[in-house]
Amino acid sequence: MNRICILYALLFSLPGTLLTAQTPLAAPKHDYVWLMGYSSYSGDEWYGGTRIDFNTIPPTITREDRHMDLEVTNAVVCNPAGDLMFYTNGDYISSSQNDTMENGLKLNPDNSAVQTLLYQGVLALPLPENDHLYYLIHEMRTFAPTPYSYDQIYYCLYTIVDMSQNGGLGKVIEKNRVLVKDTLCYGKLTATRHANGRDWWILVPKFDRSSFFRYLLTPSGIDTFPPQTLGEDLISNAGQAVFSPDGSKYVRLNSPGIIGNYMDIYDFDRCEGLLSNYRRVFRTGLASVGVAISPNSRFLYRANSISVMQYDLDAPDIDASETVVADYDGFASPLNTDFFMAQLAPDGKIYICSSSSADKLHVIEEPDLPGDSCRVRQHAINLPTINLGTVPNHPNYRLGPLDGTACDTLGLDNVPVAHFVYEVDSFVANTFKFRDLSYYEPATWAWDFGDGMGSALRHPTHTFPGPGAWQVCLSVSNANGADTQCRTIELTVPVQEPVSVFPVRVSPSPFSDVLNVVLDAAGRHDVFFQLYDHMGRPVLQHVLSDGANVLSTRLLPRGIYFWVVTDGRTGLNSGTCIKTGE
Repeated sequence: MNRICILYALLFSLPGTLLTAQTPLAAPKHDYVWLMGYSSYSGDEWYGGTRIDFNTIPPTITREDRHMDLEVTNAVVCNPAGDLMFYTNGDYISSSQNDTMENGLKLNPDNSAVQTLLYQGVLALPLPENDHLYYLIHEMRTFAPTPYSYDQIYYCLYTIVDMSQNGGLGKVIEKNRVLVKDTLCYGKLTATRHANGRDWWILVPKFDRSSFFRYLLTPSGIDTFPPQTLGEDLISNAGQAVFSPDGSKYVRLNSPGIIGNYMDIYDFDRCEGLLSNYRRVFRTGLASVGVAISPNSRFLYRANSISVMQYDLDAPDIDASETVVADYDGFASPLNTDFFMAQLAPDGKIYICSSSSADKLHVIEEPDLPGDSCRVRQHAINLPTINLGTVPNHPNYRLGPLDGTACDTLGLDNVPVAHFVYEVDSFVANTFKFRDLSYYEPATWAWDFGDGMGSALRHPTHTFPGPGAWQVCLSVSNANGADTQCRTIELTVPVQEPVSVFPVRVSPSPFSDVLNVVLDAAGRHDVFFQLYDHMGRPVLQHVLSDGANVLSTRLLPRGIYFWVVTDGRTGLNSGTCIKTGE
């Protein structure tokens, strides 16, 4: 095998010399910040950058000014702590300060074709056993018309970023080095961990063939392995490729328009880096681009412009397991919010963008569940700016070794790292749904909800006794070790008990777009209606007049609400109501 060596002393290490039989793994957060949107040059309020920060619960979504347009090609890299370091659109590299990184211009130097519109056209990986070097694997488009496209991929390149330079803002120290010269598939660059838990397998698909160039990123550079061919020929075009989170499956989607959609599914050997057990799902009709796999590695999701389909990867006949879990509802904001590219996020949900400029994302709330239970929520995520067909391209950075296998040679162990997120159950007061997202193969779960109650379920639902600051702790363990994470949940519902029955009627319940409040208090001009959500946050206030008051609730999400009528000082009446319509 050939080795592409990097002649820098800091790259070399002595594997195993500092490792013990119980060496825990880090839990890097390289994918915890997502960027999308346009540059901020336009004065139009639709334009500008969007940042999604998964370091908070729920993720924080903010607008930011920056120079780079992110359109389809998108790689965003954080340090292991989850702080943004740099990002690229396939044309150039920007630092965390939104300035061009030193030597970061002319990524993919061919000017004959647009470099920013390639599906998974850039893949960013940390160099193993190094805390400051990052590899970008990227493809360069060249103008060369084919029957199904106007350009071709002849080069897959690599670029090295050193984040120890320029006070932590980074510098490109190697750029546009040739990894392979051949006719290649459009993008679809992805990777998974080697079975040793340290190195990275990278697959680069060949054009119009079920052939793959194979590479392994190790502490000393990139190793080249013999290509593999397995499966039927196809027509290369739009679409994503993805490894399952556990690295056991590889899926590649090609959609050359009305000709059909080729979705090829393989098993993957993380030790040898070889594909096996080839299966194809072929569909005619609308082009499919998006593909993602659930956190438990069981359910595969494919998106065309008007539907999202789910497949059971454990089924004996994957093709026959297809279930439609969403049909596009026609919503536009400002353009059509159809289904396009998909990406599994650090919060355990799958997000789907649209192919046109829209300020919404779709989300699959519980992708580990079958059928409609996965809960696809269309245009549910509001973005401060429009986004054109892009989500970042991320592998699973938190995958450990295959313990006990022949390739488990480095002394690394899957010592679990506890991690969980939560969301409010909108229909039951004081109730939260907890989702375990712990890494490195936990075998047991022990929840302490801080109110004397606990659970051994992986994903429990819990009702707290009332308002308060509840410290929730999750402890996970397996044969290699244990870990605990704690979070404090502030639960307050500032609804006063009425001191007397006051003549007011609130209807209907359940309600949808309007809430009717009827006040029978002639001559009173100091009566106020206040509506609170399940967390006690005010969402609607209105000065009531005698008789019927019609309040618009169209923009409120579904859930349980608390209402109170006051005179500005004292609670006069209160109650609850439920919204069931969108």
